[in-house]
Amino acid sequence: MQTTKKVTIRYIYPQLRSWFLTACFVLCMYFCFVNKATAQNELLSAKEHRFFTSLYAFNFQDADTALQHIPIGISSLMSKANWHWWLMVSGEKPTENLNNCKKSLNQALKLIEHTTSTSKKHAFYRIYIYAYKARLELFDDNFFAAAKNLHYCTGELKKSLAYTHPLFQFSSGLYYYFVEESLSEYPFLYLYLAFYPRGDKLLGLELLQKASESTDLMLSTEANYFLVRIYLAYEKDYEQALVYTEKLTTQFPNNLLFRYFRVDILKKMGNKPERTKEIEQLEERANKNPQLTPMQKQHWIPLLYGLNNS
Repeated sequence: MQTTKKVTIRYIYPQLRSWFLTACFVLCMYFCFVNKATAQNELLSAKEHRFFTSLYAFNFQDADTALQHIPIGISSLMSKANWHWWLMVSGEKPTENLNNCKKSLNQALKLIEHTTSTSKKHAFYRIYIYAYKARLELFDDNFFAAAKNLHYCTGELKKSLAYTHPLFQFSSGLYYYFVEESLSEYPFLYLYLAFYPRGDKLLGLELLQKASESTDLMLSTEANYFLVRIYLAYEKDYEQALVYTEKLTTQFPNNLLFRYFRVDILKKMGNKPERTKEIEQLEERANKNPQLTPMQKQHWIPLLYGLNNS
């Protein structure tokens, strides 16, 4: 149990342990989502929408069923990578699911490398996969491997900046916010980011807030998630963090990761009665979710009570 907790917590609250991790995180998220938006007008197909709806709702059995209906190919492998990611952060065999996440990405990469297509869609897939792989390596402190993966992304950066689409509200919001945030904390990053567009935290927040209102499930959920993270960890604006957490927990009441953030915010606000009530309700909700394994239930409940007692 202790090993499982350590592995999962690292992915729930990854610490920006160095300037390199900060810079690569910025570029990783930028590559991942900006180029996904350029690949198509909608981020998700109908079958992928059903899959992610179940995944975000912690209905993992339904998500598994939906995953089987996504046509075999790069999209299904990318969905499978996300499937293993969420199993990992939910406490289900973290090490095994992390390895399976990497395996799915490598399988998708092989398919990409065997295509001669020069379309934006395939360019996106290459960037997305390498960025995802870099992110996983960074969280495990494998900086050399992360840098190698990010190297393959840089060639597409300036070209992608010229693309215009409403979906860029999310990707550009991440980019503008984290570039300025990184430079304010690590001024020597100016040399590293000298050839990239300047950051703007206020513009970044504005764009992310617009993205959070999107009708696209994945886009709005990810935008709300990052707004929670930003207001909680960087802006220290717990009222605003709670606003976006409420949006997530209202839409996905059984998502224990989103609930975990809510408890943490209530703790930082000094609202122990409310967070105690939230934990009690959450424990009941978790125990009544038939799609959670005993390992997942046993993982989250101690973490939540740990927040309440600390």
